[in-house]
Amino acid sequence: MELDPRNYDNISINEKDVPNIVLSYLIHNCYEESAESFIAGAGTMPPTDCLDNMEKRKKIIHYAMEGNALKAIELTEQLTPEILEKNKDLLFDLLSLHFVELVRSRK
Repeated sequence: MELDPRNYDNISINEKDVPNIVLSYLIHNCYEESAESFIAGAGTMPPTDCLDNMEKRKKIIHYAMEGNALKAIELTEQLTPEILEKNKDLLFDLLSLHFVELVRSRK
């Protein structure tokens, strides 16, 4: 699904929401040091458990990058159980990665 930027041209953003948007972006992409610096510099409070969840997200990314898709799926289900149910493309990609690893290892 491609987003059409014209749908967002007339949306106004409250300036008070900008720090939360930036912090959300940093956390979502696992930029831990940047998120911590931003929190300290902006004087914002991180959402509860955000840094803990960031560590879990980093582990998921690590397992996926090293080809351990089953472990990535397991950790994803622990962190956010509904995400794979709602995003079948993500689940398919992870299972495809697992299949490729099985073929590569001749199992």
